[in-house]
Amino acid sequence: MGETQERERVLAHFSRRYRQCNPESLSTEETVHTLTCAIMLLNTDLHGNNVGKRMSCSQFISNLEGLNDGKDFPKDLLKV
Repeated sequence: MGETQERERVLAHFSRRYRQCNPESLSTEETVHTLTCAIMLLNTDLHGNNVGKRMSCSQFISNLEGLNDGKDFPKDLLKV
């Protein structure tokens, strides 16, 4: 929970810095941002008190299909 604009500024800075430090890992800052947001949502889904049925690994992977600059993220990256 928190201020959306503040969270977005932190995520944008994190994505930019991650790409600078890991230029071969993910293709764009937007890709890093997408994956980071997805992981944050997964964490909320797994540990939140108000969540009914938890997301499965296959659901998490399918939710991210095509979001890696038009391609799928490597499955081994998403299963770590």
